Amino acid sequence: MTRIAYEKPQRKNPHRLSINQHVFSALSIARFADSSGRVCVCDIARKNVRRAKPDDPIFVAKRAWDHRAESGYMKSTEDAFQALAVQIIEGVVLQIDDANRRAVNDFYALWCVRSRHRHLPQQEIQAQGVTGGGLTMDQE
Repeated sequence: MTRIAYEKPQRKNPHRLSINQHVFSALSIARFADSSGRVCVCDIARKNVRRAKPDDPIFVAKRAWDHRAESGYMKSTEDAFQALAVQIIEGVVLQIDDANRRAVNDFYALWCVRSRHRHLPQQEIQAQGVTGGGLTMDQE
């Protein structure tokens, strides 16, 4: 697995952008943790097995998608799934019906897209020969 360099936020991160973005939600990872708060990770690339906390770098991407997506539609998708997961754990929901299927499918799709996006080469390019004003770092 190759880590792609990420664009760092402005000094002191004045807009409080998310830096470490979970590919699979930390809350979902934590549900599988032992009493020490760690999960067992089988790292195939490094050929080892180890215990890791939900905030371990193996579970995150460094600013792979924009902050608005992270705090907007991605968050609402995660929240809907987490609410359903709680109902399943508490025994309130025993079967995924049509009403709950969307929360499951949306979360699965989000997980797949994040995982794929995490490994894409850097997509920001500098356009050659384009004139005119661009976005400032604050506007970005």
